[in-house]
Amino acid sequence: MTGTVWIPLALCGVAGGAGIVWAGNASSLSWVLAAALLIAAGLLAVWGQARQQQVLKALSASQSEARGMTGKKAQEGAVDGICIEVLPVWAQQIETARSHTEEAVTQLTHRFAELAGRIQMSVEGSHDGSAQALVALLSSSQNELNGIITGLREALSSKAVLQREITQLHEFTGQLQAMAKDVADVAKQTNLLALNAAIEAARAGEAGRGFAVVADEVRSLSTLSGNTGQKISETVETVNAAIRRTLEASEQYARQDAETLANSGNVIENVITQFNASASHLVQQSNTLREQSEAVGAEISDVLVALQFQDRVSQMLSHIRNDLNKLEQRLLDRRTQAAQGEALKPIDTKAWLDELAKTYTTAEQLAVHHGKTPASAASSDITFF
Repeated sequence: MTGTVWIPLALCGVAGGAGIVWAGNASSLSWVLAAALLIAAGLLAVWGQARQQQVLKALSASQSEARGMTGKKAQEGAVDGICIEVLPVWAQQIETARSHTEEAVTQLTHRFAELAGRIQMSVEGSHDGSAQALVALLSSSQNELNGIITGLREALSSKAVLQREITQLHEFTGQLQAMAKDVADVAKQTNLLALNAAIEAARAGEAGRGFAVVADEVRSLSTLSGNTGQKISETVETVNAAIRRTLEASEQYARQDAETLANSGNVIENVITQFNASASHLVQQSNTLREQSEAVGAEISDVLVALQFQDRVSQMLSHIRNDLNKLEQRLLDRRTQAAQGEALKPIDTKAWLDELAKTYTTAEQLAVHHGKTPASAASSDITFF
């Protein structure tokens, strides 16, 4: 395209130079004028070519700018469309995540609070001295059982006294048996004496008849005394046998009672010792359980405090959601303005960020907003809302 500019100018210069030479009959002046015309035609061709290039560059720049503006507007329109469609989805997703998280954390907080209350009630209930009361009860039971053992020992002592009385009674029955034997011996001697008296009375004849009557009576009395002595001896023997059996049974029962009392004392002592050991172990376990319950209660209290992070998260997500909704509304307004042919004003990014910073309620948000690393949750203060 550049050739079409300088070639005609060069041809015109050559033709004009040839005409001047021909008209001047090839004189020196005609050659000078022809050379000047050719030089002027060459300069004009060079200037025309340069001018054409400038015009082409300007036209190309204008076309490029026009294409850039068209592409930029198209790109901005595409970005605005995507933002208008995507921002509500993002906002809804954030709101859904926030609400679900808040609901779950709230339920978890309530459960932890209820669990902490139950543990606190258990700890308070363990402070009522039930373990000490159990130890006191065991001590009282031990004293009462020792009293029972003492009573049994006293009863055994009383039975021993009764056994000694029975032994003495056995001795008395022996004396009675000896006395019955003496009575029998006296009756036997009296009977012999009466028999001798009767013999002598028979010899005396009529004079000894009265003495014979006395002798018969004495013999009858001796016989009766002998029978009575024999009955007494038999009765005493029967009583003595019964007393002997009673004494043997009493001695056997006394031995059994003594063994039972000794065994009962040992068993009660062992049981009380085991109860005391179990009670001491129970008291120790109760104290350990109370300490563990207090520790768990403290941990749950810390967990309840830590669960307050949901307040921070909810606020942060709410601010992001609100800012997304704000950006969505701004883009909708710009689309409406563009559709109405109004001039679109650029969005003031600094003012937008300043307004966003005014809505922050936590130190982490401000730190992130200014490009700093936020403090950890453990080192930051919990704000309750």
